[in-house]
Amino acid sequence: MATVFAARILATLLFGAVLLGPLTALTAQEGPLDRRWTMVGADGLRVVLLIVAPLWIDWIPDNALAVLLVTVFVTGVAERLWTVCRESAAPALLPAPPRRVRRYGRCRTTWTPCAGSRCAPPSWPSRWPPPSWSWPPC
Repeated sequence: MATVFAARILATLLFGAVLLGPLTALTAQEGPLDRRWTMVGADGLRVVLLIVAPLWIDWIPDNALAVLLVTVFVTGVAERLWTVCRESAAPALLPAPPRRVRRYGRCRTTWTPCAGSRCAPPSWPSRWPPPSWSWPPC
């Protein structure tokens, strides 16, 4: 079990950190791979490998562990490729924000807690004084 996790982590580290630049260049807007078809191909490969993985022990019992580790590694590589395609496709789906929004967009997100604090004080008189106090004192 530990070797399966090691193969998966190796695939994630190798293709998620070390080879991230070349993978991103392959799936860029002007790159040689189409992101949509790459995602479809990676999903198809993962499905086929996950269906076939339990059958390795019946087909080749002598080398089943080694082939299973290769299957886990290739599944991890396909998952990383799919993730790179997904992350690079998201900005292309949205239109570019107008110039004014880019300049003042931070103000809208930064001052949200201040807007919430303006709504809180009007609710305070309904809860003041606490019910444990006896008011008016008689």
